[in-house]
Amino acid sequence: NGLTVSGGTVGQNAYGGYSDQGDASSNTVTISGASTITGEVNGGRAASATTGKAENNTVTIEGSAHTSNNIYGGRSTSSLAGGNAVSIGENAVIRSDVYGGQSQNGTAAQNSVTIGGSADVRGSSLYGGSSKLGATDNDVTMTGGSLDVEYVGGGNSQTGSAFTNSLT
Repeated sequence: NGLTVSGGTVGQNAYGGYSDQGDASSNTVTISGASTITGEVNGGRAASATTGKAENNTVTIEGSAHTSNNIYGGRSTSSLAGGNAVSIGENAVIRSDVYGGQSQNGTAAQNSVTIGGSADVRGSSLYGGSSKLGATDNDVTMTGGSLDVEYVGGGNSQTGSAFTNSLT
């Protein structure tokens, strides 16, 4: 599944894929041009309170796109958020937190956030992976853009361990 926004304004959440009862896998969101998104951006969202992984989802934001709510490569309520990625570049303006992968009640592994070009992420918090139970092998890479961010973490875990996460 995929969603492409190349201009105009989206005043609600934007999803590449959304599942109430299962996995959200291999979905994409691409936002470019002079687009404005005021809701959340989710590459893949697994919303079940009991099951559902968010895996291998991607969000790409480029051009002069503007977002003002949180961005998630992949997001799971109950299980693994793994292998998800967010890439922000060119002249995009981001005024929100960015998560490669986020799991509310599970683990986050092998997720990434990449900031490049002249992207403006001032005041944002950047998380490669964030979860309640553990964060492993997540990464944030900044090759350009503004470095005046609120927080940067390769991996963040509320109650579990955080291992082999990185910042580049």
